[in-house]
Amino acid sequence: CLDGNGKHDLSMTRAQTMTLALQTLREAAGDNVFIIGCGCPIGPAIGMVDGMRVSADTGPTWNPSFPLPWWDNSTLPCLRAMIRNSLTRACLSHRFFLNDPDCLLLGTSTDLTEAEVISAATIISMTGGMLLLSDDILKLSPERFEIVSKISPISRAVGRPLDLHCSYDNSIPSLLQLWCSEETHDTVAYETESLCSIRTGELRNCVSVCAGLGRWTIVSLSNWLEVDAVVSAPFSSLLYDASAETGLPPSSSSHHENTGYHVFAFWSSKYVWVPASKRSTHNRQSNTSSQKLSKRLGPHESEIFHIKPVNSSKAQYIGSDLHYTCGHEVESFEQMLEQGEGSSNYVAITIKQGSAARSGKIFMYIPVANSATKFSARIDEAPLEVKVVARIPSSSSSSSPPAAGQLAGCVIRVRCEFEKASNLRPPALPRIKVTWS
Repeated sequence: CLDGNGKHDLSMTRAQTMTLALQTLREAAGDNVFIIGCGCPIGPAIGMVDGMRVSADTGPTWNPSFPLPWWDNSTLPCLRAMIRNSLTRACLSHRFFLNDPDCLLLGTSTDLTEAEVISAATIISMTGGMLLLSDDILKLSPERFEIVSKISPISRAVGRPLDLHCSYDNSIPSLLQLWCSEETHDTVAYETESLCSIRTGELRNCVSVCAGLGRWTIVSLSNWLEVDAVVSAPFSSLLYDASAETGLPPSSSSHHENTGYHVFAFWSSKYVWVPASKRSTHNRQSNTSSQKLSKRLGPHESEIFHIKPVNSSKAQYIGSDLHYTCGHEVESFEQMLEQGEGSSNYVAITIKQGSAARSGKIFMYIPVANSATKFSARIDEAPLEVKVVARIPSSSSSSSPPAAGQLAGCVIRVRCEFEKASNLRPPALPRIKVTWS
């Protein structure tokens, strides 16, 4: 029976009592039952639960709404409190349990703006925790459903806050970093890895992708202010040196001719080429805007950027608007590059079934020296729209746009309409083939 302070054994401390209760639950449930600690003290639950709520309750508003005091935005139900705790406790995920950041609210019955919903999706996906939905999916608008489809499935890579102790408003980090690598495909098996697997070292921050995609950095920028703001970070600090951190060999996709970097903004689906000279940091005291990755963001808005070194000698997959990792959606990436007149050049991309459930855009770099090169793309023998969105000058070229014979390659955008592959049935996957002459 309960007596006194509610404990049967009054000699036990509160922590000992909590630990005993959790041990009893764990033993009774067994190893095949997924237990989430919601509102549970974090310390005693380590090793006892599979998932743990690490944030305050989310809510239908950015700050607490009436009758709650709007000024207490740290612990009371609201989206700001959910995002703040999810970022500051991201380091716990896949170390002690799977982080539960609370639900992603997608319904239009809330007062959340489109930018705030996308920011919530960005933080949930970049911190690699659980993805929980509480809305009636059948009642979601196509635009809101597309948001969650672009972050599902969640990678188990955990983003690293780069400004945890120096964020501009001293409370919520605005920079998160992941990295992707083809070299870890056998080490970090995305599909076969246990949901609650424990990750250690730098591979906690790594998204494993298929062979041929190379290695690159993912960075999210967020503006948590109530007004528009330019959010920026030194370009050099965003580039992740996986070789130095993990001992992996230098990436085969690394640039060899100082040709610059591909920068792709995922949510806005925009591409820009950054010359290597623009991010030179020979003068460490220099603080010019050309040395920063920056974007003007609206209140509570976020963007995910992918930064990949240009390899002027190979075709490269830059990204898509299908999945936030710009890599998980690809089952395979093949290329055939030949020299000489009449050569057969192509790139073939096989898209995973889940990502092929909707249309989207794919961006690729093709190493061609002729700016008049014609590109074509097909899926299941049906033509797709192809557009050149950028021309990359060679490392020896200083002209912009590049002069004839000084072109390293072109960046193309392929509009993928997977419904054209109408005769495909699982397990067959859509295959996009790009050719040029």
